[in-house]
Amino acid sequence: MLKRLEAVIAGTLIASRWLMAPLYLGLIAVLLVVVVAFFRELAHMVMDFDSFSTDWVILATLKLIDLVLVGNLVLVMIFAGSARWGRASAQSAGI
Repeated sequence: MLKRLEAVIAGTLIASRWLMAPLYLGLIAVLLVVVVAFFRELAHMVMDFDSFSTDWVILATLKLIDLVLVGNLVLVMIFAGSARWGRASAQSAGI
């Protein structure tokens, strides 16, 4: 009886990973938005480069660095979730 209860709880926990699927799809969409924002900011920086002051160049560079760091954070979260997802799939398959 206890083994059966443990199996049901473990199966429920492993199946609950499907609740996270829409969130990971949202993270992929967010990553695409960050990439678009990066290239938009880069294009703006390149087009108006001659009219920028030194301070503006530094701020624009920091904006690009900020977008890269945010993109990397989102990517880390996506990969961490997919690794956990794959591990849970392997466990449910008995591998």
